[in-house]
Amino acid sequence: MVRFAQALRFLPGDADLRGKLGLAAGARAAGEREAEAPGMGPAGTRRPADEGARAAADVFADAAAGRFSQARAALTRLRERDADGHHAARLADEFRKRAQGLWNAGKHDEARPYYQLVAELDPKDVVSADRASGKEEEKPVAVAPPPEPAPAAGTAKAGKKKPVTAFETPADEKEEAAPRDRAASAKAAAEGASALARGDLVRAQPAFDRAVRADASNPDAVAGLAEVAFENARYTEALDYGRRAARLQPKVAKHHIVVGDAYFKLLRYDEAQAAYRRALAITPNDEGVRARLGRVKARLGE
Repeated sequence: MVRFAQALRFLPGDADLRGKLGLAAGARAAGEREAEAPGMGPAGTRRPADEGARAAADVFADAAAGRFSQARAALTRLRERDADGHHAARLADEFRKRAQGLWNAGKHDEARPYYQLVAELDPKDVVSADRASGKEEEKPVAVAPPPEPAPAAGTAKAGKKKPVTAFETPADEKEEAAPRDRAASAKAAAEGASALARGDLVRAQPAFDRAVRADASNPDAVAGLAEVAFENARYTEALDYGRRAARLQPKVAKHHIVVGDAYFKLLRYDEAQAAYRRALAITPNDEGVRARLGRVKARLGE
């Protein structure tokens, strides 16, 4: 059996990578011997080398050792040798997971170098780019308005409800109170769906925006905005719109699927699993949902 090659320093237990290289798991010592004679197999035979995997291995090793400047420099070689982006995607996923763990633990300075690597490996990941640059921490925190002064004695009418502040009013109720033009909303949502089907996100976004402005309770428009946000790697925004669409149409599986997909990209695997299970309860024969559940279970180690 062919042993581990040097490239398997990057995610050494990854069966897919072993298959791509034509390698099988073997003894560490044999792998080390092969690393000294790259490209050589048993009995001195030549085996095909995956230069993209080797470049990914170098980036991974440098980052794991805290040599982030060298890791970023090694990305240039990875781009040249990883034509299909296979290894770059795997590196981005691994670094994103490490960064998220550090970020959630409040170790933002330690997480930032990993986010910088993710931002280079996956330019569509806006969340990682913001955290890498510190923009997310600059966002203003909403402050609740001061309490309203108590009414003077004798001025309150019996049975009159206390005024509700904007922070206390659920978004859905405010949307319900907004004026609607269902016909205009449906037309704009149809335009957005057509553009989305063509992959034209530039035209889809404003169409869905118009649809929501015309009728904020139009689930097709809200779900369309979730899809556009997801395709643009704005996963937090996709999650917000997806959950809103699911509240509007709780028995439509695709809304729960986009919620699960957004949670998955944000590395919130338990919540992704719950969303996929809700979708599967609605469409129990959907193989796509079953595949998603399989992936998230693998991440959870189930």
